[in-house]
Amino acid sequence: MSISCKEYYQAHKEKLAEYYKARRQKAPLYATWQQMLIRTGHKGVPKPHDIKNYIDRGIDVCDAWTNYREFESWCLSHGWKQGLQLDRINNDVGYEPDNCRFVTPAQNQHNKRDSPKIVYNGEMTLLGDVYDIFVKNDMAKVPYQTASNRVKRLKWNVYDAITIPSGVKRTNK
Repeated sequence: MSISCKEYYQAHKEKLAEYYKARRQKAPLYATWQQMLIRTGHKGVPKPHDIKNYIDRGIDVCDAWTNYREFESWCLSHGWKQGLQLDRINNDVGYEPDNCRFVTPAQNQHNKRDSPKIVYNGEMTLLGDVYDIFVKNDMAKVPYQTASNRVKRLKWNVYDAITIPSGVKRTNK
């Protein structure tokens, strides 16, 4: 008598969960790879917001990266280390070697579709990247979200949006 995959899973659910948890702890890249495949519909069942934000927009994984060993090899040769996150440089393009990098969680938060894109020093960049420069130079006087709101909604220039403390009137517009 043969057993279906579903029956096998139900019979061994706890053991499989322990196995995958141990594997993820040993190989954090494996968890990143799995999540990437689930979001893009290659594995498991994507969440409804993943369907809207990835699958419906045509965000996919390159063929090479559907193989974990290929993905892991690229990651290890392109700066991955514990604590960094996989980031798509251009959010309208899928997961592929030329469009991915590793960044801190804070940097990853700045690189979203709704993140303000600005011209700074003659180059198109993300407000979050400029904000990080101001933070490193101890010039940021407001949280990132305040600066973002000032740029997006109030149309402030970048310098004022980041350096004028909350509650202080802006003298020049």
